[in-house]
Amino acid sequence: MRDELVGLIASWDKSGREGDRQFFLEAWNGTDDYDTDRIGRGTIIIPNLCVSIFGGMQPDKLTAYLEQASDALGNNGLLQRFQLLVYPDPIEWEYRDQIPDERARKRVDLIFLFR
Repeated sequence: MRDELVGLIASWDKSGREGDRQFFLEAWNGTDDYDTDRIGRGTIIIPNLCVSIFGGMQPDKLTAYLEQASDALGNNGLLQRFQLLVYPDPIEWEYRDQIPDERARKRVDLIFLFR
């Protein structure tokens, strides 16, 4: 879990961390095994590796990654593996007992009927 996902994603482009992006790309669905060799520990095998990443990102920071995803050469499938969730700010609930606006309802119905 990261408060700011841009920092995590940007760290994958740093020198010495070239394998991190590949690791996360491979770990998104949990259908493949992952093995790594460690000096002194031997081979470590993780069956069905699956990683979930939770965090936030500012919309303007997301734009740069959306532009990369639209470019055939820059698109590595990373952004497509993320699911987007937008949660609204809390609004104080208040009871209202009033007749619905019939004109507004008809306008909304027209929007959905002609799609």
